Amino acid sequence: MSQPSGPGLAEERTGFAWRRTAVSVAVGALLCLKILPPLLGPAGWALAVLGFCWSADLARIGRRRHVEARASTRPGASVPLGGGGNVVRTAAVTCAVGVTATVAAVVIAMRGGGV
Repeated sequence: MSQPSGPGLAEERTGFAWRRTAVSVAVGALLCLKILPPLLGPAGWALAVLGFCWSADLARIGRRRHVEARASTRPGASVPLGGGGNVVRTAAVTCAVGVTATVAAVVIAMRGGGV
């Protein structure tokens, strides 16, 4: 079975991937908002707010990358080269969120709080 291909489809898939990631992070932040404040207090609220900020940043980056990709498919257009910093920032934030979530899980477990 062959997959459809054509001008602009790769850019659409990339845009959808960024949107899916932003929505997934927002859903995770909503879960943090429901679960963490009773267990961690203000730190739980802070983690949820950081998750929402990260989600908004991912949506912004995704929208910009989608617009740049669409512009680069026009005849005579050049491919934009400025996206490397976003990848590094997103990877750093992902690592920070992972470490923070691990520390929060350990704190919750040591307090004896079950979810």
